[in-house]
Amino acid sequence: MSRRTRAAWVAAGVAGLLGVGLAWGELSGWTVLRQPIENAASRQVGVPVTMQGRFKLHLLWRPRLEVDRLRIGSDERFGVPHLLDAERVTLAWQWRDVWQWRQGARLRVQQLQANTLDARLTRLTDGQANWQLGPQGDPTRAEEDTDVAAALPRFGALVIGQGRIELKDRVQDIDLAIDVQGSE
Repeated sequence: MSRRTRAAWVAAGVAGLLGVGLAWGELSGWTVLRQPIENAASRQVGVPVTMQGRFKLHLLWRPRLEVDRLRIGSDERFGVPHLLDAERVTLAWQWRDVWQWRQGARLRVQQLQANTLDARLTRLTDGQANWQLGPQGDPTRAEEDTDVAAALPRFGALVIGQGRIELKDRVQDIDLAIDVQGSE
C-alpha cells in the first residue's frame, strides 16, 4: 500500500470517527456537556448558572437546549434570590444570532419556553442591574442602560405556562410585579 493510499485511509477513518461522534452527540443530547456548559456560563455571566434534571442539547440543524430546571443566580447585593428560575425550559437560538451578539449586538433568542418562570429584575440607584451579566467593568457592556427593554435579550417567541416577573428599578422608580398565566 502506497503512502498516499495509507494517508487517504487514515483521513477517511478520522472523518468517519468525527461523523459518528457528531451523530452520537446529537442523538444523546450531548449530556456530557452539562457541567462544562454550567461552568462556562457561570464564568461568563459572573453568577451561578445551574441546570438540573433532564438535559438535552442539540447543536446542529435547530440548535436548542432542553432542561428540567434552569437557574441563573443574582449577586447578593441586589437582594433577590435569583435573576431567573425556570422549569421545563426550552431555549432555541440560531448560530448567526450568537455570532452577532459576540460582535456586540443585542442578544436575540429564537424561543424561550418554560412551564414555570420566576424572574427578578433589579436595578440599584447607582445604575447597576442584575440583568447586566458579565464581569463588572467590561468595556463591551453599557455601564448605564436607562432603557430596561433595550438591555434585555430580544425573543422571537416567549411562551410561559405560568410565572412571575418582578421589576424593581430604582433609577426609573419602577416597582412592578407581573403574574403570567398562559402564553404571553
